[in-house]
Amino acid sequence: MNRRASSNLRSLGVGDIITKRCTYAAAGGVPSAHLIGPLSISSTDVESNSFEFGSFAARYQEYRVRSLTVTFVPTMNVSTIIASPDNIPTMIVGDYLGSNAPASFAQALADERAAVFCACSKAVFRTNWSRNPNAKLWASTSGTIPTENTYSVVYASFLDSKVVDALVYFNTIIEWVVEFRGSQ
Repeated sequence: MNRRASSNLRSLGVGDIITKRCTYAAAGGVPSAHLIGPLSISSTDVESNSFEFGSFAARYQEYRVRSLTVTFVPTMNVSTIIASPDNIPTMIVGDYLGSNAPASFAQALADERAAVFCACSKAVFRTNWSRNPNAKLWASTSGTIPTENTYSVVYASFLDSKVVDALVYFNTIIEWVVEFRGSQ
């Protein structure tokens, strides 16, 4: 590399990389069909959904998402569960890479990390970049993560669930652990 080119490169020191927990919380309802999903939350959703991302994106040049955690907190109280236990849906949660989103409950269930939980109990699902080495590549804070570098959490109700339209079964708390580098 010639001297002119090397002088234009900014060397990154340890202080130029920070790790930040970015968050989002939302009520998780049911779409108009009588079952949920599959729905997904992606590592790239941090750009548009996180409460903290915009502030850090304005201060740094690049980022990458180390991990994604989705916590499902039930909204059903005990009296509702006792009154109609047959209407409590059972959910499947798993993960996938890139643009290969499951299009059906069966595809979500087929994931080797898929887990089953009842919408009346708290569930936590964590995934990280270990299954997708491309997710370790840096993305510009002024752009988006390329699809092939993403990973996501997917969730859906069992096909025979007696899910009621527009009833909120759980709230979701989403946490992305994000690294930023190259302070501006």
